[in-house]
Amino acid sequence: MKRHSIFLAAAAHLCGVAVVTAQLQVTRDVLLEPFVDSVQTTGFLQAHGVTFEINRGFGSTDGEVAWDTKAGGVIEFYRWDDATLSLLFCNEMIGNAKNDIGFNPRQVRWEEALVLSKKVGDFTLQLGGIHQCKHDVDNSDPLDSDDPDITAIAKRVVILSGPYASVLSPTFQLLDQLSVSAYARADWYPASSEYRFPANSQGRSLADAAGNISAGGRISYLVGTVGQGYILGWGAWSVPGGSFAESFSFRGEAGIGLKGKIGTLHPYIAIEHFADDLTRYFPQRSTVIQAGFRFNSSMLR
Repeated sequence: MKRHSIFLAAAAHLCGVAVVTAQLQVTRDVLLEPFVDSVQTTGFLQAHGVTFEINRGFGSTDGEVAWDTKAGGVIEFYRWDDATLSLLFCNEMIGNAKNDIGFNPRQVRWEEALVLSKKVGDFTLQLGGIHQCKHDVDNSDPLDSDDPDITAIAKRVVILSGPYASVLSPTFQLLDQLSVSAYARADWYPASSEYRFPANSQGRSLADAAGNISAGGRISYLVGTVGQGYILGWGAWSVPGGSFAESFSFRGEAGIGLKGKIGTLHPYIAIEHFADDLTRYFPQRSTVIQAGFRFNSSMLR
């Protein structure tokens, strides 16, 4: 009965709700887990980790989310017996395939966060401050061209910054090889802004985003000593939300984790729905099917 209730709770997280602004968060698909290695030494600059991801997307609105790459990492400033202070940072590039090489960058996103993680029983509590921003690339180019055209200039800059709190569950073993974990997070954005050119009032402005409530989870099945099949998901809802279509985003992913000496490689397929993909100078909804891979080293899952 206990295992059954744990499974239902995890499934609720997998289908859980959270924010459109979660998709400005570059690290929306990875988790900082500083206590995954229980034998880490206490002290200054004791650990670090990196993450890299690339995927090819299909079916997005006007093909604007055809490529998505992310690269970042974590530096642990100090570790106590049951707490750590870390810097988490990541950069994301989203592009279409509308040029002669089929790889056309259109926007970049940056994220940096200072995070205090504290072990409380089997759970991990995190308090942090995050800065997130999105900027355009080659915004003097028409959408389907590499040739600049000053009459086609359009841009949209979004900045969201503020504190957040999250809780990470331990990994529950449902069976010998089957495990499940979940998380929940709340962000508050006292500093939020959005600039559009040409100026327009279409849809919802993220300058009105006051916060973010997000939740997700993962089910994993161990295969041998180095392989692991998994399903993960998250949901997102902005606060205040506006209409349902303007504020709800989600991701579902299925893949394989291949663990090596320096980290884990995750080939995957996924579906991600953007309530606002931020590819235009006005809001645009998009749903994309992705095939890609993600590499994570220590402290990042």
